[in-house]
Amino acid sequence: MPDDTPTYWWGDTIGLRMEIQHEINLSDVRAVFRRRGDTLELSLELRGSNHLRLMEWRREKRISEAFLEAEVNDDKLPGDYDLVAVRGRGVAARSRGPTELEFDFPEGVCFRIAAPSRVQAPTVTFQEFRAPA
Repeated sequence: MPDDTPTYWWGDTIGLRMEIQHEINLSDVRAVFRRRGDTLELSLELRGSNHLRLMEWRREKRISEAFLEAEVNDDKLPGDYDLVAVRGRGVAARSRGPTELEFDFPEGVCFRIAAPSRVQAPTVTFQEFRAPA
């Protein structure tokens, strides 16, 4: 059975699109992943104001789409990372201020950060000469 775990390398951007069903308005949505067998956590966060948008609105029920990202650089350890929490802030009345929320989420959401065992030279797989002008 093939392993279909999304795999990222240093220099990549991890991108996760989530649909969230909610009642109150949301902000600061983030997904927290933990490295398997470790306590190391990595957060994917909203990047920019248009990365959380309302898709559907029916009375009290809303469905929003969130685009969460994190850059993979050399301070991120290689390994498999499992989703352990999705959090955000609910926009509440001024007197109460924002409320920190824990979201329900499906099991089995994960990704991998890979590190080459040795650096291999890139391989050219296609070449084509252009005709003289």
